[in-house]
Amino acid sequence: MNDMFSLKRFGLLFREQTSKNLKIFLMGSVLVFAVLFAVDLISLIGTKSQTLKFDFRIGYYSVFIFPAAILLSSSWFTFLSKKAPETGNLLLPVSAFERILVSFIINVIIFSIIYFGIVLSVELILFQDFTILHYLTHFFKYRTFYSALFFIQSIFLIGSLIFKKAAIIKTGFSLFLFYVFIQLIYTLLMNLVFKDIPNLKYGDVIFGGNSQIGNPVYIKAIFHYLVYLGFPLIWISSYFKIKEKQV
Repeated sequence: MNDMFSLKRFGLLFREQTSKNLKIFLMGSVLVFAVLFAVDLISLIGTKSQTLKFDFRIGYYSVFIFPAAILLSSSWFTFLSKKAPETGNLLLPVSAFERILVSFIINVIIFSIIYFGIVLSVELILFQDFTILHYLTHFFKYRTFYSALFFIQSIFLIGSLIFKKAAIIKTGFSLFLFYVFIQLIYTLLMNLVFKDIPNLKYGDVIFGGNSQIGNPVYIKAIFHYLVYLGFPLIWISSYFKIKEKQV
């Protein structure tokens, strides 16, 4: 018997998890569709034309999809942290690898397909001259959006395994505190480096509000390395955390 991976066990777990969380998937998908459709429809009525730029629409699609994806994923991840007597989740005769693989497929691959389908549906209904290839070239070129989304998703994954109660709230609050801390350190360093610039403000450093300040190239490089390396490392750490819970 293969203790690490069995296609039969994997299939049973996948079916169990999707059926158990089907209500969350459907409600989230309908809500995202309704919001995007309403925003597009209001924009069309307001402009009285269909001349809204596609790049602009993709931009605000991302604004709505990002928090929705994080919320849905973090809600789903809480099932991994619940004790076996409550859900039977950890009592299933499946390995930690199968659990983390199911989580990855649902939250990274399937959710991406769902959001693609939602946006495609909205575009087809309101903009009939739309083609799927045109959408694909735009939707998947936003690597920063997807890398940031998958990275934040992975943080909520490990948060659901670390915090026993209110994992979503605690993880979100921890992220907020970490963000504020990093920005304060960044602002302090920038004030030391650009101390000769008068009336330097916090927003000047974060949002580039001062033309005399240019964000160093290494800041962007650090962000990309953090996201690209952090995403797989957190998933690997989560695998060992789940494996630890099964022992």
